[in-house]
Amino acid sequence: MLNDLKAGNGAYKTFLKRYDILKYDFRIFRTAMFKFYKLVGNTKQSASVQCSRIKAKAIEEEIVVNEGTVKQLEEMFREIRLQEV
Repeated sequence: MLNDLKAGNGAYKTFLKRYDILKYDFRIFRTAMFKFYKLVGNTKQSASVQCSRIKAKAIEEEIVVNEGTVKQLEEMFREIRLQEV
C-alpha cells in the first residue's frame, strides 16, 4: 500500500485496489497513510482527516469497512498463549 501511495495512485484508489486486504481491518490502511504522510512531510492529523474522508466515502458507496479485527485476533491469540502456559 505504501508503494501505491508513493507512486501517486491516490489514497482512495489505493484503498479500492487493496480492498482485498483492507476489508478485514481499515487500521491497516490508516497505518500506511500515517507512514506515507510522515514521508511527505504532512502531519498525523492530516492523515487522520484523509482516512476519515476515505472511510466515509467507502461507506457512502456501500463498501463494508471493518475496524479492530486484527486487534481482536491479537487479543484472542494472546489469551490462548496465556492458557497454554
